[in-house]
Amino acid sequence: MTRPRVLIVGGGFAGLACALALDAQRFDVTVIDRRRHFEFIPNIHELISAVKTPAALRLPLGPLLKDRGHRFRCSEVRDIDAETRAVTLAGGGSLAGDYLVLATGSVDADFGVPGVGKHALPLKSVADGAAIARRLQALERGREAAHIVVVGAGLAG
Repeated sequence: MTRPRVLIVGGGFAGLACALALDAQRFDVTVIDRRRHFEFIPNIHELISAVKTPAALRLPLGPLLKDRGHRFRCSEVRDIDAETRAVTLAGGGSLAGDYLVLATGSVDADFGVPGVGKHALPLKSVADGAAIARRLQALERGREAAHIVVVGAGLAG
């Protein structure tokens, strides 16, 4: 019996959780993401405070999925055909499945507040956290007074 093919676009929390919940004996799973690593964002505040390094918050998707009997494809998806449940990959080629899961994450929203795009630093990735840490270190080394505004009272804020 042929296993149903599942394509999961996105290797973040939702995509990875979906893949790990599917039994490789029952499903043929391929995860597609443009990044090679899953980023453990809940600990990103430890990156900004220099408790952790970027490498400590990244897990390689390929070996992680292979250990569960799934495949990983590092590529950007250029087009999605929902009717045929197929995706076209950057650089050519396409993949099709019996099921297509879109778990691509979210985008930053500035809610129309003037100056956000120019002055605010986003915090949605390990690279964002590293950039904020570098900026804070530069401000700390500076001789002039600096003003920092934190928007958000969650764990990272």
